[in-house]
Amino acid sequence: MPTTTCATTALGDPITDFRDHFRRALGGSDAYNEAFVSHFYRVFLDRSPEAAAHFRHTDMSTQKTALFDSLLLMAEFPHSALARARILALGERHGRTGLDIRPALYDLWLEALIDTARHFDAQFDRAVELSWRVSMAPGITCMKQLYEPL
Repeated sequence: MPTTTCATTALGDPITDFRDHFRRALGGSDAYNEAFVSHFYRVFLDRSPEAAAHFRHTDMSTQKTALFDSLLLMAEFPHSALARARILALGERHGRTGLDIRPALYDLWLEALIDTARHFDAQFDRAVELSWRVSMAPGITCMKQLYEPL
């Protein structure tokens, strides 16, 4: 039986395909989708008391918009100097000397995001999941690395 890799054409190009998957999960556009973002926060905060504690005094309306914007930034991180600069600033703000968001929470964040995408995308499959994971990985890695000040 032949082995498959992330480079197989059966899975497509995860990074290139991400925007289409993202748009489909949002109902066909790149516009803010309240249902998607609200579902994400229900899943994320229900799974992590630590995350819920961080958001205890947060204006969730503002936070939901920030999440949506950050998803686009995360996807553009490898391709855009502006996205990299904004993610670097977010990473510093979320670091130990800022909001103190432990690196392990980003793994929970990603799993909640994947589950939300699965919920909203009727065509969600292994290739779509890979696209989400590969697209979010560089930005998440950056955020984790910025936890500890240099």
